Parts: sequence; structure tokens; C-alpha cells
Amino acid sequence: MQVVLVGVLICMAGCAKSATSFGSDTHKMAKKRVCEVHKREMEVKELQCALSQLVNSPLFSPAMNQKFPHPEVRLLSEYWYGDVISIKAPVCPDCSKAYWEWHQDFHKN
Repeated sequence: MQVVLVGVLICMAGCAKSATSFGSDTHKMAKKRVCEVHKREMEVKELQCALSQLVNSPLFSPAMNQKFPHPEVRLLSEYWYGDVISIKAPVCPDCSKAYWEWHQDFHKN
């Protein structure tokens, strides 16, 4: 549970700042080039953050950690009150695909 909360907080903190304000944190992320779930090489991209109710679902964090830790989507809680701009983050193509499949299944129910 702690890992999930830390991941969500990191995403929240990252999306609250512009990509250029990350400094050495962005450099560290750029070194992490292989997805731990899909074992695919990742590319660092600039991602727009979006507000979403999905983040508040108890199903979201476990799915994100186990199935798609590096999608080409970054979400914040709809209750986020900070600036929402963009971040630079590693993206795995298989994580992006898994996210959109999960997203479709989630909205069918």
C-alpha cells in the first residue's frame, strides 16, 4: 500500500511542476529505460497531466502498479488544486496499450 501511495504522490508532485523544473529528477528518470513489467525499452516523453476521477477508484492504483506503470497518460485526482502542466517521464508502449485496454474495461462496468 505504501508503494502505491508513494507512486501517486510522485505523479502528483511531478505534474504540479513544469517539465523544466525537475532538474536532476528528470535526469534520473531518463536513465530508467526498461519497463519492469513488460521488459520493453522506454522512451522519455513530455506528457500532459490530466484531471480524472479514475485516480480515486480503489481499482486504479493496483492496476497501474501491476499492469501499466509507465503509460503515455498521467492522471491527477479531480480534487487536485495545484498547477497542472506537464512532466517528462519514461513511457513503455505496452503500458500505454494495457492502460487503454484497462480503461475501456473499467468504463464498461
